Amino acid sequence: MSSSRRRRLSPPPPQLPDDAIRDILLRTPPDDPRRLFRASLCCKPWRRLLSDPAFCRTYRELHRRTPPLLGFIHNKGSAEKPHHCVLVPTTPFRPPGGTHRPNWIVLDSRHGRVLLYSFPPKPDIEFVVWDPITDEQWRMLLPDFQYGSWSATVLCAMDGCDHLDCHGGPFLVAFAGLNKLAFASVYSSVAGEWSDTIFAEYPDTAMEQYPGMEYMRFMDSGLGFSVLMGKTVYFPSNMSNRILEYNIAEKRLSVIDTRFQEYQQHIVLVMAEDDGVLVFAGVKESSLHLWSREVGEDGAVAWPRHSVIHLDMLVPRPGCWTTPDWDGISGGLLVGSADGVIFLSTHVGSYMVDISSGKARKLTNMRFTDKIIPYVSFYTIDHARGIKHHCHEHLGPST
Repeated sequence: MSSSRRRRLSPPPPQLPDDAIRDILLRTPPDDPRRLFRASLCCKPWRRLLSDPAFCRTYRELHRRTPPLLGFIHNKGSAEKPHHCVLVPTTPFRPPGGTHRPNWIVLDSRHGRVLLYSFPPKPDIEFVVWDPITDEQWRMLLPDFQYGSWSATVLCAMDGCDHLDCHGGPFLVAFAGLNKLAFASVYSSVAGEWSDTIFAEYPDTAMEQYPGMEYMRFMDSGLGFSVLMGKTVYFPSNMSNRILEYNIAEKRLSVIDTRFQEYQQHIVLVMAEDDGVLVFAGVKESSLHLWSREVGEDGAVAWPRHSVIHLDMLVPRPGCWTTPDWDGISGGLLVGSADGVIFLSTHVGSYMVDISSGKARKLTNMRFTDKIIPYVSFYTIDHARGIKHHCHEHLGPST
């Protein structure tokens, strides 16, 4: 009998038990959602396994520490499209409703949702909460108040939620800002209305220092990127380097003074570490300076130096740190942050920098954008539409 005949008569290798296949697929890295969809096209048993809500839930729980960055959102403007925002995918994920949102600017993103603001403002609608994965949208007006500089963020409102799969659930929109006083309010999707506005004394009169604040309110430049710790939202103020601390559960608003005036002309933001410590960050020339907040037993707040990162070593591009921006300042601007990652906008483009690994990745050639909002969420097969269609086109039908 020939060797080719013997090969044809050889029994097929034994199949792996279903539990072993499940354990292997559960360990598929979440940074490229296309892997799971391609696996679902291999055969019907795999498709049933990967489509099982119990598998998808276990998958998200296993990778809860590493939810993928599906894309980032930034604002754009041109003669043809004066104001719009764009979700730029960093994976094969594509929102079912498209990546462009004309006449909307992005404010923030959290818990699988994105908060958009109408620009120019509309008489009947000003805020939209958008879920890019399901393409659901919820619309609302701003609270009835005279504003100076303000910012807002969206967060999940479900008690005890681990935020691994809270698409379509109740949400809150926290709204805070500065006028003669600091002010804050919160919108509940369950109640369908804003809470009463609360106020706090502010150390200086921002409206008198910056008479152009009425324009700034529309561009959302007065307050920076928010950070959530428990039920408390922190809004850093770029105009005076102070931070608004808004405890939603206790309906309490206070002002934190950082005393870092030399970073006033740069975007500053607040990050939260795993142990609940707040971190203030600012760029000066080609260095990123970080301070952690310490609260003493007497309630006194100190900001000891956390670390200094030399950005010219991470992004060694000619002209990146020496060419002045529109204010004549050399260096880059901090325009966003995620867990352990910062987003820098420079004269030669925008970068994502991992602080712990020291690796930098160029995101776009667009120079000196005002903000980059990361969109972080799991995109498993129980939610997906766009990738599944893409895989069918390229790989053909499953067996």
